Amino acid sequence: MTTVTTLTSKGQVTIPAYLREELQLTARQKISFSSVPGGILLKKAASFFDLGGSVKTAKKFDIRTMDKTAKKLVSSRYAKSY
Repeated sequence: MTTVTTLTSKGQVTIPAYLREELQLTARQKISFSSVPGGILLKKAASFFDLGGSVKTAKKFDIRTMDKTAKKLVSSRYAKSY
């Protein structure tokens, strides 16, 4: 489906509701624009939280180990020396 919209003097356009729903866009969400031959590609910008699991490591993630390490770091950093 093709929809025509108007570019305002501030450089803004309204994204049609059916496209916002299809892309699951919400108010104040980041959107990326790319120049492609013959037009512009609009995509929902990836957030930090979308990247979860995208980096592969040899070690398995263990929340208990992470908590223990964080507690050791905090206690050693703020331990009083007498």
